[in-house]
Amino acid sequence: MVLSAAKKLPPLKIGDCVLLPVEKIDRGPSDMQNLICVIVAHKNGVFQLGSSVGKIKGWYNRADIVAADCQFLNVENVPDKYISVREAISGVSLRDGQG
Repeated sequence: MVLSAAKKLPPLKIGDCVLLPVEKIDRGPSDMQNLICVIVAHKNGVFQLGSSVGKIKGWYNRADIVAADCQFLNVENVPDKYISVREAISGVSLRDGQG
């Protein structure tokens, strides 16, 4: 499954900007559906992502993320603290976020 996804989707590298779809349970009603992230690490076919608020806990495979057309973030702009997806979406939210 991972190999077939790697063949169909374009390859990504460290520093590429990606979109991470956020589950409805992790975001508030006015929050974004996708979190803008940058790839900060790549190991064994999975990626570690970072946002403007911090590094996202966990690793994501290629099928879970979408390549962005523009470069919104740089690796240098990612703080060196680990946060959950819910904390990341709350950090970039215009309101208080979910939870």
